[in-house]
Amino acid sequence: MADRICDNCMSPVPIGTDKCPKCGILFENTNPGGALPNGWVLGGRYTVGRYIDIDGEGVLYSAIDGNTLQRVTVKEFMPVTLCASRSEAGAIQPKPGCEVLFKTTRMDFADLYGSLLRLGLVEGLVQVLDVLEENNTAYAVLEKVEGPTLAEYLTKKPGPIDPPRAIALLRPVMNGAETMHNANLIHRGISPENIILESGGTAKLFGYATLALRQQGSELKPKLYPGYSAPEQYAASEFEGRYTDVYALGAVLYRLVTGGTPEAADERKLQDTQRGARTLNKEVPSFLSAAIARAMRLLPAERIQDVGDLRLALSGEGGQTGKGGIGLTRQQIIIGGVAVGVVVVAVIIILLVSLLGGGGDDSDAFSQPDSSLSSSSVSTPANAGTAMPNFVGKKYSEIIDNVAYTSVYTFADVQEQYDPDVEAGRVISQTPAAATQWDGKTPVQLVVSKGAEAVKMPDFVTVGTSQEEAEAQLKELDLEYTVLPMTNTGEYEEGTVLKTDPEAGTEVVPKKDKVIIYVAGDVATIPMPDVVGKTQAAAETELNRQNIKFRIETVENDGTHTSGTVASTEPTAGNSVATGATIVNVKVYDVYRMPDLSEYIGQSPEKLYKFLTKRNIAYSIKMVDNTDPALNGLVQSLDYVINAEVNNNTVVTVYLYKDAPEVPPAPNPDSNVPPDDGDDDDD
Repeated sequence: MADRICDNCMSPVPIGTDKCPKCGILFENTNPGGALPNGWVLGGRYTVGRYIDIDGEGVLYSAIDGNTLQRVTVKEFMPVTLCASRSEAGAIQPKPGCEVLFKTTRMDFADLYGSLLRLGLVEGLVQVLDVLEENNTAYAVLEKVEGPTLAEYLTKKPGPIDPPRAIALLRPVMNGAETMHNANLIHRGISPENIILESGGTAKLFGYATLALRQQGSELKPKLYPGYSAPEQYAASEFEGRYTDVYALGAVLYRLVTGGTPEAADERKLQDTQRGARTLNKEVPSFLSAAIARAMRLLPAERIQDVGDLRLALSGEGGQTGKGGIGLTRQQIIIGGVAVGVVVVAVIIILLVSLLGGGGDDSDAFSQPDSSLSSSSVSTPANAGTAMPNFVGKKYSEIIDNVAYTSVYTFADVQEQYDPDVEAGRVISQTPAAATQWDGKTPVQLVVSKGAEAVKMPDFVTVGTSQEEAEAQLKELDLEYTVLPMTNTGEYEEGTVLKTDPEAGTEVVPKKDKVIIYVAGDVATIPMPDVVGKTQAAAETELNRQNIKFRIETVENDGTHTSGTVASTEPTAGNSVATGATIVNVKVYDVYRMPDLSEYIGQSPEKLYKFLTKRNIAYSIKMVDNTDPALNGLVQSLDYVINAEVNNNTVVTVYLYKDAPEVPPAPNPDSNVPPDDGDDDDD
C-alpha cells in the first residue's frame, strides 16, 4: 500500500502511523463521519486531508499529490439524496432503490470532469488535473488556487467597482466560460462564490457541477445561487444553454458595477422590480447598462445568447447581437440615421416648395402648388419601390427593436401561431413577401411562431403500459425521451413503465421538453454466497460487495458455537437471489451466557469437565478438606456468575473434596490377643 504524505512536512509516512517520524506531528482525523478520514490515499497517489465543504453532489477535500508533492483539491461524488452509507473499506453504498440513478449520475460526474480534464490549462478556469474511480464512486482532482473568492472580496469592499475595472476583472472568467461552451459544456454556477482571485488579482472560475446539482427539482439536492442562477434553472422542465451562463455573467457584472445583489430570478418571474445598473450608479455608461439588462432578460430567447456576443455588447461595439439582444450595431445606427435623414430632407423640401414656389398671394401658398412639382412627386413615399427585406427566420424582438426597420416600415399587429418546426419568437411568414417591391404605405404583417403547442404527459403508470407502447406514444407526440431501468424484484413484468418525469397530466412542449420514463428492468440474479460459519462482519462485507440486501437476526447460542458467527441464511447458499432486491435473512449466533451449574454440585466432576470443555469454558480446580470418605473427589461447590457473558476471560472455579484420611479399624472384642500396650519388653 502507498505511503501517505505528511500534511505538515510533505514527508512520506507508512499507512497506519499515528505520528510523523520526521516532524513529529500527530495524525488526527478531524473529518466528519461519513467523509473520508484524514490520511486516506486515493489511487495510490493522493493523500486526503481536511474536509472543506459539501453540497448535494459530494464532498470537497484538501489533498496532496504524492507524485508532485503539490497541494490539490479533491471532489468526491457522494450525493446525500442517493447514498446510504460508507463501508469500512471506504466504498459508497447507494440507498436501496437508488442504485441505477446513483450509477447514471456518477457517470455524468465522471464525464463532466473528464471533459474538463481534456481542456487542459485554460485562462479563467481552475484546472482539472485527474479523474479516477474508486470506492464505488468517482473523484476529480483540481489545482489548488490560493486566494479569496470574489464573494469574500466583495464582503470587504461592498461598494461598486469602476466599470472598466469590473469588465477587466471578469474578462478571464468570460474567456473560460466561452472555452467550456465551445466544448459543449455549461457551467450553470457562475457567481461570486465560484470565482476565486489569485494573488495577482486574476479571476478564475471553479465550482463545476452536473446539471442535476444546478437545477431545481432534480434527483440531487440542488445548489443554486439566488441573484445569479438563471430563471430556467428553477424549473426542471426548461432547457438550459449557453445563455444560462450569460445570465450569470451579466448578474455578476451587475453586482460589481452597482454594489447591489441582483434580484433572484424566480422572484423576478413573479414581479420584476430590478432596477437598471445605470439607475443605481450614474457612472455606468448607458451601453453597458443596456448590455447587462439584455444579458439578464428572463426569457432565454430574448437574452444575449453567448459569451462572444456579450463581450461585443460590453465593448460598446455590438449592442445588437443578432442573438437575443435589443441594442444596435454601429452599422445599423448609421443605416437608420441615413434613412431618417432622407425622410426629414424630403419633408423640408416639400414645405419650402409649398411656401416659396406659388406666386405672391400668401393665401394660395398651400392651395396652388408649383407647376414644376407633379402630384405624384409629392404623394409618393421616399422608399416606394424598394425591395422588401426578408424577415422570415429572424427574431421578432430583433426586428421591432431595430430602428433601421421601424423608421422605414410600418408593422401591423403581430400574429402568433404554433409551429413545432420554428423556434418560438421567430418569424414564420411575412406580407408583403421578401424581395417584392414595397409601395411605401402597406403595413408589414408578420406571423411569429409560438413554438410547439404544449400537450399533456400521457399516463403510462396507472395502466401498466409497456416500454414499447410508451415510446410509440411519445414519438407520435414528438416528445424527446430517455428510458432508464429501475430495480425489479420480480414484482413487475420486464419493461413495464413504473414512473415518468414529468408526471402524467403535466404540460410538455414537443421538440423542446425532455421526458424520462422509468421501466422495470431485468431481474438480475446471482447465486447466494456461502457465509455460514463466518463472522457477522465478514458476512456483511461479502453481501455488500455483491449488492445483496440482508437483515440480521440473532438466534440462541447453546455455547457450542462462537458468538457472532453466522448460523444459517435464507435462502441458503447456491440459491438464486436478485441483486439489490431480494432480502436475505441472516441468522447470527447470540452471545453465550453462563448457565446454572448447580446440578453438578455433589456429583463426580467428569460430566462438568466435559460440559465446560465442549463450550471452550476454562476452569480451575481447588481441593477442600474432607472427613467423609463418601465425598471423596466429588464437587463441593462452584465459583462462577450465572448469566454472565462467556468469553476468553471466563474461568469457572471447581472446588473438589479431598480424599478423607484413613481411620484405624476398631478392636475386635472376640479376639484372644491382648491389645498392644506399646511395651516391647518381655516380662
